[in-house]
Amino acid sequence: MKPIFTSLCVALFLSGALVQLPATAQGSTLSGAWSLVEKNGQPLSVGMNIVMIVTDNYVAWSCYDRVSKKYYYTGGGVCQTDKKQIKIRFEFNSRDSTQVGTDVAYDYVVTNKRLAFSTDEGDLVWERLDAARGSDLPGVWRITGREQDGKMTAMPASARKTIKILSGTRFQWIALNPETKQVFGTGGGTYTLKNGRYTETIEFFPRDPQRVGMSLTFDAALTSRRWQHKGKSTAGSPVNETWEKQ
Repeated sequence: MKPIFTSLCVALFLSGALVQLPATAQGSTLSGAWSLVEKNGQPLSVGMNIVMIVTDNYVAWSCYDRVSKKYYYTGGGVCQTDKKQIKIRFEFNSRDSTQVGTDVAYDYVVTNKRLAFSTDEGDLVWERLDAARGSDLPGVWRITGREQDGKMTAMPASARKTIKILSGTRFQWIALNPETKQVFGTGGGTYTLKNGRYTETIEFFPRDPQRVGMSLTFDAALTSRRWQHKGKSTAGSPVNETWEKQ
C-alpha cells in the first residue's frame, strides 16, 4: 500500500485532462503557498506536510515529514491559472519522470482561505499558508552566476538549471533538467526578508536530513529582476550567487 502522502500527491497531479499551454500565464487567487489538510474529510497525519507553491507562471509541490525529517516526493512545472482552473506542464516529477513534458488541468474553488480540488482519488482540501505578496521575492528565480575562486562566473542558460520558487513566506529550490527528465536535488521551507537580510529555515533537504531545522541568513541585494545572494551554505562554505527572475 502506498503511504497517504504519496497517494495524495499522485492523485492531485496525475489525474487531469490534457491541455495546451501558452507561453505566458495569468495571475489568479491561487498565487501563494498552500498546505494539504484533508482528503475526503480526513485530516493528514501529525507531522506530514504536502506543500504547494503557486506563482503566476510556475508551480512546485513537495511531500515530506518535518518531524521524522523524511522527504518523499516533489514535482511541478510551468503553469497557467485563471479564476476556475490551473493548467500545468510538468518540468520535473521525482516519482514518475515519464510525466515530464505532459500537460494536466484541474478545476478548483477557493473559499475562505481554503482551496478544493476534486480528483479521481477523492476530494482534497488545502489551506492557504500565505499570498504571494510583501516584496519583490515571490516568483521563480534562476541562478545565473556564482562566485568561484574569488570571481563571479556566469552560468549560461541550458536545459539543466537550478531554480528557486517563492511565495510570501515559503521557498523551494530545484536542480533539474526537463530534457533528460532528471531531478538532481531539492530543498525548501520558510523564509523571511528584512532590512536586506534573507533567512531560510529548512523543512526538507533530502541530501542531508540532519540539516532540517537549520536557519541560514544571507545578505540580499534585490532589484525587480535580479537578486544577489551572499552568505554561507549548510556546510559552512561561502556562497555568492546571482539569481534572475523568470
